[in-house]
Amino acid sequence: MKKILLVSLLIFPILCFAQYDLSPAKLRNLSIGFSFAPEFSYRTVKSDLLNDEVLNILSGNEKPKFGATAGFNAEYNFTNYLSLETGVLLSNKGYNKNFTSREGSQYSNKQNYSFNYYYLDIPLKIKYYFLGLSKIRFFASGGVIFNPYLFRKIYLNNKDITTQYIDYTIREIQTPSPPTPGTIHDNSISIILAPNENLQYNKLNFSGTISLGASYNIDERLALEAQLEYKHALAPLNNFDIEARLFSLGLNLSIHYKL
Repeated sequence: MKKILLVSLLIFPILCFAQYDLSPAKLRNLSIGFSFAPEFSYRTVKSDLLNDEVLNILSGNEKPKFGATAGFNAEYNFTNYLSLETGVLLSNKGYNKNFTSREGSQYSNKQNYSFNYYYLDIPLKIKYYFLGLSKIRFFASGGVIFNPYLFRKIYLNNKDITTQYIDYTIREIQTPSPPTPGTIHDNSISIILAPNENLQYNKLNFSGTISLGASYNIDERLALEAQLEYKHALAPLNNFDIEARLFSLGLNLSIHYKL
């Protein structure tokens, strides 16, 4: 009971100060700004036709890549605590795939692929300001992002091979046969691929987003903002046998001008 009372006594002055800092006299309804976010990007995979073992084989050599999102945004404040944010931004998402080629390959022994997918990000987010300390306001936000697909870029060992790259589909999966007495059993699974001429990327995707951040008021009109933001695609990347959904975690940095 004493601990609860002590915590309450510590928090109460902070909350009172927050209420004062978010007073109606300081509200400006509309602000515009520019943001840039370095991001850690990757993808999740799922398939109703393939088991986890096959999925692990197909995606076992994949690794996250660094991407970025940058563009313009606007925020409308309904109250001192609640606002709506939108904008138009360019986003680079994707993943890396690394493996060692067989002898006799036309490329170097180590093959490092980088798959880059470019989208427009049009967010629609609700932002809630829950605490204010002097010039700093803390907030949480969440919403949906509309993602029109633009184009892709594929690099092999830092060389652009987008036009030469061939997409594949799964033609056959060969599972190991039951072991027979007196033989050495190989438990490996063979996956046979074939060129995929019908691969199509979804022209419009959607992503869910949540973030937690803080806004610092330089003066009555200028503010700096930083937020840790997580985004995850709600629809598959394309019509491949495996449903791949891109996601990212980034530090969104922005500057806002209050009108």
